[in-house]
Amino acid sequence: MKKIFLTLSLVATVCLMASCSGGGISNIVGTWGLTQYSWEEYLNGELMDSESATFDPANPQSDYDMKLDISHIDGNDYLFTSYEWNPKKSDWKQITSLTVTIENNKATYEGETVTFIVSGNTLTITSEATEEDEDGTWVYRDKNVYKRLSSPDPAPTDVPQGGGGLL
Repeated sequence: MKKIFLTLSLVATVCLMASCSGGGISNIVGTWGLTQYSWEEYLNGELMDSESATFDPANPQSDYDMKLDISHIDGNDYLFTSYEWNPKKSDWKQITSLTVTIENNKATYEGETVTFIVSGNTLTITSEATEEDEDGTWVYRDKNVYKRLSSPDPAPTDVPQGGGGLL
């Protein structure tokens, strides 16, 4: 059951990211390993269910271990590719890949907001969704904390071609 919630949280967090315009986010590009996951479910303000787990992204052991590759496409658009560890093959298995447009550290889709905070080598992604039914108001909160595993390669330096010798 824990695996289902973790996978759904990661996929939901990535999938809830959608289109906006404006300022993107700095320092988000790179490879990130999941270190902490938490999920909470409230009904009319009362905590109904919750779950949390911690992970060591430098030493993946199970398919609970997750990572994100984030690359910059253009403007405020980023490519998010998520992976889970495949212990049988000792390799990462791609789960999903999608384009996300981030405005002021947030993306919004159908009333749900995903927030991105980069602090040093830590990326925190939080999301919250609300829904109404006959029981009342449900609020779902996810928090995923990632550790930077690698930064992108720096842009190549322009090197003059030919004829650049001293006279």
